[in-house]
Amino acid sequence: RALTWRSDSQVLASAGEDGLLLWWDVAKGWPAITRTDAHPPVRPSGVFGKIANGVLDAGFGPGGELVSCGRDRKIRLWSDDGRELQTLALDGEGSTKTRGVRILPTRVVLSFDGATILAGDSAGRIHSWPVTMPGKK
Repeated sequence: RALTWRSDSQVLASAGEDGLLLWWDVAKGWPAITRTDAHPPVRPSGVFGKIANGVLDAGFGPGGELVSCGRDRKIRLWSDDGRELQTLALDGEGSTKTRGVRILPTRVVLSFDGATILAGDSAGRIHSWPVTMPGKK
């Protein structure tokens, strides 16, 4: 679903419908960090069978951090060593469902200064959150 380069061109991240989020070491050609279930599916009550999983988008920030969004309707911020730093969700039930259709975050990006996470959803809306990492102001 997504490919993104870190600004120093030493790492490429890939995101897929299989739920994998990989940071690739481009010099060695092997995954440096693997998150096998970066956006785990949430089973609504009364739903049976396979549940859609997947990472829908990802993008590096200016400090090497990575932001991703997925079918779990969450936006996650990851450190440059693959630790989860922040988890965000679309605001309230009203913004996550429209006429019975589940609204998903489909695109995500960090601002040029790394202070704001922006996400677009499948209803055409834009959402923003401040980055709240230790050491960030």
